[in-house]
Amino acid sequence: MSTTREITCIGCPIGCALTATIVDGVVTDVTGNECGRGPAYARQECVRPERMVTALMFVPGASRPLSVKTARPVPKDKIKDCLEAIRQTRPALPVRIGQVVLVDVAGTGVPVVATCDLAAPARALARVASVACACAAAAAAGTKPRQKAKGVVTAVADKQDGRCCARK
Repeated sequence: MSTTREITCIGCPIGCALTATIVDGVVTDVTGNECGRGPAYARQECVRPERMVTALMFVPGASRPLSVKTARPVPKDKIKDCLEAIRQTRPALPVRIGQVVLVDVAGTGVPVVATCDLAAPARALARVASVACACAAAAAAGTKPRQKAKGVVTAVADKQDGRCCARK
């Protein structure tokens, strides 16, 4: 028994409306393509759809999340498993662009790689970050109080009531 499936090709910027004829789980005919990529995309999409996975990964000690992606497309039915594996992984700083941060994501055989650099914090910043509050951090760093906006002090005790910024 044959079935037809209509899909939009993403192989190139044209976005052709493809019609694939499927007989016994095999794509036998593809129509509607304007370039050579359409039939290959339709055959892959109808039999075993795959997607690239991109995500943000938490990195202990980093000031921002790490942007990552799979090195190759993964089976569409494994995307949730891939995202869960990425969520549970905690790479160590520093991380370089292109570095493999997860060797085999969710048993797919596909590595996850970093798409940006994340540097380890400077020694002085690490020492200051270990202090319990911004007031003590400013004192440890030898800085003076700075006000960003009226009533908001970023470095040491608030001038209005003398309490530590972390205890308000």
